[in-house]
Amino acid sequence: MENSFAYTTYIRTTPAALWEALTVPEVTRRWWWSIALESTWSPGAPYALTQGDLRIADAQMVVLTSERATRLSFTWHTFSEAWARANGIDETLRDSFARESRSKVDFSIEPVGTSVRLDVLHDGFDDDSVVLAAVRHGWPPLISSLKSLLETGEPLELTGAP
Repeated sequence: MENSFAYTTYIRTTPAALWEALTVPEVTRRWWWSIALESTWSPGAPYALTQGDLRIADAQMVVLTSERATRLSFTWHTFSEAWARANGIDETLRDSFARESRSKVDFSIEPVGTSVRLDVLHDGFDDDSVVLAAVRHGWPPLISSLKSLLETGEPLELTGAP
């Protein structure tokens, strides 16, 4: 079994607009299950995830690569008890998530004519990863919501993290 999730889509937008959608909290909140990602987006900088009243920040949640309008990568978020409660994840599943190695996500942005190619690679998973199974289920609707937001001005109506 391959220990990564890879997805490519083409979005009728500019690299700058896609970068903004990935890095500006007010925009991420619109397409990413009401989650705002907050950081300076400099390599080595921490980032935080805010969802309603919940704020998750952890020393291991860091930006790995940041090349404006070209590439962004960061370690995946921490699976805290508060995160699980906020998203209806039972403690057994949350504990399974938390025991795994921390994965990372990488967004590569490439202009193609009047569009942008977005490659999403989420990797670094353990063998038989429970997190990878969830990621494979979660990324496609998120990326579709991002694409819809950038092309139409409206994200998909997604409810809660799967």
